[in-house]
Amino acid sequence: MILIKKIAISLLALISASEAQAEWKEADYINHYCKGEIEYVLPDLTRIDCLTANHAIEYDFGHKWAEAIGQSIYYSSQTGRKAGIVLIVDERTKHRYLKRLTAAIDAAKLDIDVVTIPTKPNVEE
Repeated sequence: MILIKKIAISLLALISASEAQAEWKEADYINHYCKGEIEYVLPDLTRIDCLTANHAIEYDFGHKWAEAIGQSIYYSSQTGRKAGIVLIVDERTKHRYLKRLTAAIDAAKLDIDVVTIPTKPNVEE
């Protein structure tokens, strides 16, 4: 009985580890969703996640919303394209991070387009 419990616990740990490894990294979202040039390199060697004809876009997870503002504004200033943020969010925390992001953008009167994508994307898209 003890051996069966140990095996079950080991299997659960392996399943949890493989699920964690299956989660997407930021680059996976960029590769999946970007409809422009990925990792566009500026003269100062900084990289824009996604550069389109109209936007310089920063992709970031929800908890990095403040960092995304600064990066998107900088990329916009260097390219002359509109700043954009793609916020990667979990449904449970989406409203919290989106509220903070939009409050900061509105308070500073910034011109940044924002969209959200789920942390569990539909790979059929």
